[in-house]
Amino acid sequence: MQNLAATTSKRGSRHLGCGARARRVFWGSAWALAVGCGAAQGNLDGASAHPTHAHSGPPNPSAAASTQPGDSHGAAGDMQAHASHSSAAVPASSNAPQTSATAHAAGGVSPPAPSSLSADPADPAFSQGPFTGSAACSMCHDGIVDREGHDVSIVEAWSATMMANAARDPLWQAKVESELLRSPEHAELVADKCTRCHAPMAHELSRRDGQALTLQHGGIAETSPYYAAARDGVSCTLCHQIQDTNLGAASSFDGQFQIGAERAIFGPYRDVFTMPMQHMVSYTPQYGAQIQRSELCATCHNVKTPIIDHTGKLIPSDPEQGFAEQAPYSEWSVSAYARTTSCADCHMGRTDGVILSTRPPWLDTARDRFALHGFAGANKLMLNLLDQRRDELGVRARGFASTLARTDALLAGAAKIELASSTFQDGTLEFALRVLSMTGHKLPTSFPSRRVVLHVRVTDDQGVVVFESGRIGDDGEIEGLDSEQDLRAVERHHDWIEARNQAQIYESVMQDTRGDVTFTLLRGASYIKDNRILPRGADKGSLPADIAVRGDAEHDADFRAGEDTVHYRVKALPAGRYRVGAALLYQTVSARFARDLFSTQGTAIAWFQQAYSAAAYKTIELTRLEADLR
Repeated sequence: MQNLAATTSKRGSRHLGCGARARRVFWGSAWALAVGCGAAQGNLDGASAHPTHAHSGPPNPSAAASTQPGDSHGAAGDMQAHASHSSAAVPASSNAPQTSATAHAAGGVSPPAPSSLSADPADPAFSQGPFTGSAACSMCHDGIVDREGHDVSIVEAWSATMMANAARDPLWQAKVESELLRSPEHAELVADKCTRCHAPMAHELSRRDGQALTLQHGGIAETSPYYAAARDGVSCTLCHQIQDTNLGAASSFDGQFQIGAERAIFGPYRDVFTMPMQHMVSYTPQYGAQIQRSELCATCHNVKTPIIDHTGKLIPSDPEQGFAEQAPYSEWSVSAYARTTSCADCHMGRTDGVILSTRPPWLDTARDRFALHGFAGANKLMLNLLDQRRDELGVRARGFASTLARTDALLAGAAKIELASSTFQDGTLEFALRVLSMTGHKLPTSFPSRRVVLHVRVTDDQGVVVFESGRIGDDGEIEGLDSEQDLRAVERHHDWIEARNQAQIYESVMQDTRGDVTFTLLRGASYIKDNRILPRGADKGSLPADIAVRGDAEHDADFRAGEDTVHYRVKALPAGRYRVGAALLYQTVSARFARDLFSTQGTAIAWFQQAYSAAAYKTIELTRLEADLR
């Protein structure tokens, strides 16, 4: 993968007569924690569905009361009670109470303070316990180039990624606040679970000190002694200190990585010059094979959450018995990609000829297969939001354009659509579309807010639309589906689609212990639907329970490893020529998920609702097909 940013000049000669010492070099590579899928925006008509940003400045303190029962973002109980005949009707969920953000200040939740979303006094050069902030690493590991002269600065590239901004992520903060307000009696559990991977250094430090982390509106409180560590996200000295202990086993998932006490920094290169790093930052660099393994990524990208029943009671369980909130590592491990392609191969990319440190100046050994630290993934929506609202969110990075470009480059090859067959007889048009996934995990993967919609439109030889399914409006909702308004309903997985109020949606939908649809993570007990497209090589019939296919897709013979074929039937058409346009449309946050989230009142929630409504990239086009039908 070629880095998109180029420098004007290469680093100068390093032939300074240092002999064997000059051939030794720092290492400086990390591994990606894998994410999902998404790409260029648009519907079949090419019209943008995304208004421009119209707001700046922190939220108004009164904004927390902006969502009331009965408005367009009301609770599930206020939605329509009926579902279309194409939807599987399920009982209503009671997981979204209308609660005040101030009502549950106890148990780790602080009163509203809108400034917490904008102020950022965190020191990126902090030193605390086994961790040092990313600013210290940038002294030596920025300003480096590859053999072609492309800038491959490590900290600069990383700082404009979701990894660096894991604790600033406004969706994460809003969702954590929602979970706290819906289950205030489990505030300590929420804080512990949600900070393990989004604020891992802060979590590790507080664990060692025997102290609880204080959350404020879903984020780490500014008054916390671990605030600086939290705001540095998934940082350099976190990933590079993870021990090779039980990696790939369930005991290492859910952020249960091990950080040693010896301040050893692990990298992928064996010939390591230790003195400069020991002298400058008191770490000892050494070879660690684990830094190149997907199992390291799995520590935070296989996540199980505890289960709370409908009464609010926590069901005792060990990690093996919890709810699989996301499991991209497990999905990858049963795919054909597990034998050929690692997480980093896709989400980081490689380049050659990199001298990994600017200090000492005589280092001249160039390293090949250097892992780029741009961490391309699926969350284009949030990357753009972090960029556009950097002052409000305390974001220091300025390189989001490059990150977004790398993301687009990765996602351009995520999937494709093929016309499998078409016939026209006696006024009935039948055709089949084959959706192919080229990702190493499910499409989409990870957090259950995501979905991919197959938008199909048939036109006659005059360009008049005679059939359409899966069109997404400017508000992010799929037109014609009652399930977009009725959060108690689930759109079925379809083998055949014959009506405008049917659409193929690839998604995972949670249900609670009573079988009711839920969007609350701690109420999720299982999936009522999971028809996300499997990666190539995955055996549908023998998948582990955590990543199994659920719902009607289980019995669809056309739904198999790496692909799904959807059949369409359009009746009562006059003789003539017809054309089909099809697009895969991806949402990081589905309209249904957003509607449920915004039904709870909270400071972080209100801020994210306003930002989301004005955000670009709510809906992103992954791929498109245009073809004539017989």
